[in-house]
Amino acid sequence: MKKIGLATFFTPINHGARLQAFALQNAIDSTGARCELLNYVPVTQRKARNKSFKLNAKGLYNAAVEAVCGRSLALGEERFRQFDANYRLTPELGDDFAQNDALDSFDAFVCGSDQIWARVYEDFFFLDFVKPPRKRVAYAPSFGTSSVAEEDKSAYRARLEKFDFLSVREIEGAAIIRDLISKDVPVVLDPTLLLSAADWKKWQKEPARPFPEKYILLYAVQNTTPCLEVAKQVQKLLNLPIIGVDLSKRLAFNPATKNRYDLGPQEWLTAFDRASYVVTSSFHGTAFAVNYGKPFLTVCQGNAARNSNSRMTSLSKLIGLDDRLVFPGAKIESATLESDLSSALARLENEREKSLTYLRTALDSVEARDPS
Repeated sequence: MKKIGLATFFTPINHGARLQAFALQNAIDSTGARCELLNYVPVTQRKARNKSFKLNAKGLYNAAVEAVCGRSLALGEERFRQFDANYRLTPELGDDFAQNDALDSFDAFVCGSDQIWARVYEDFFFLDFVKPPRKRVAYAPSFGTSSVAEEDKSAYRARLEKFDFLSVREIEGAAIIRDLISKDVPVVLDPTLLLSAADWKKWQKEPARPFPEKYILLYAVQNTTPCLEVAKQVQKLLNLPIIGVDLSKRLAFNPATKNRYDLGPQEWLTAFDRASYVVTSSFHGTAFAVNYGKPFLTVCQGNAARNSNSRMTSLSKLIGLDDRLVFPGAKIESATLESDLSSALARLENEREKSLTYLRTALDSVEARDPS
């Protein structure tokens, strides 16, 4: 059996990051290979983990949130740790990962989705440690932007040219690669969309406290205040409570939402499945709303923030849901809420098969060195 090493983000307290890693591991397994996540945490994430309390406005606010919401936050973090049991992980890799003998057992390596290519100098996510004849495969990585800095182009170019199979998650990413190495590469789906809603429902878990029978799900990871303002307009039209999953915690004391910090990835899936309407500022919030066939609005950042919006606009163009994107200050009316997702879901199914075909083709080219 082929053994594939997967390099991607899987450690942040972020539902989308955890679920995309899980989905790609399962998609690779579905090709007949055995996938293991490479257990490496970037320096930038390690620093984020070890942030100490600071006596400033932000530090005092975070302390207040911890004091009021501590039990809920602790339960959510515990649910994230429990979800980690679903990963197949290598032993922990240190910063000398290129010399780690544990990597010698793999037949090929895949660098996965999310914004793993936002920093060109984090060479782990460009698989620089991989030596031929073992192959490098990129499945749906994101630059997290619509352009790269001029001073970074030569470094990006050198790393991209080493890949045997290249794909990206966004249309803008394909344009970046075309500009850098004069190569057209496919735009494939985020790994979370490789699994159908029926697949995801098998992994759902009940939350510690039940959800209301009907509710608007607000999932904000950025652009939080404009996202809330849109949700409040939707609330007036639908007369439903707002259940907030606010990773930034900016809404912790806002009376307009009932915040849920106790949801791990599997309980978060249940929140999407049971929602009557979704308002989100997140790429993965958008992806799961579409996959579950939920009526939704995605609140993009202001028109000047083109780079930050590229993830949402690329997905909406791919499956034909441009009318679901709104901007801060938008006036939401009853007609705005209406959407027929049948055509989008059909296009999603077609894109899912195309994306899986790319992944199968790439991994079919890999030869297993160990026949067992």
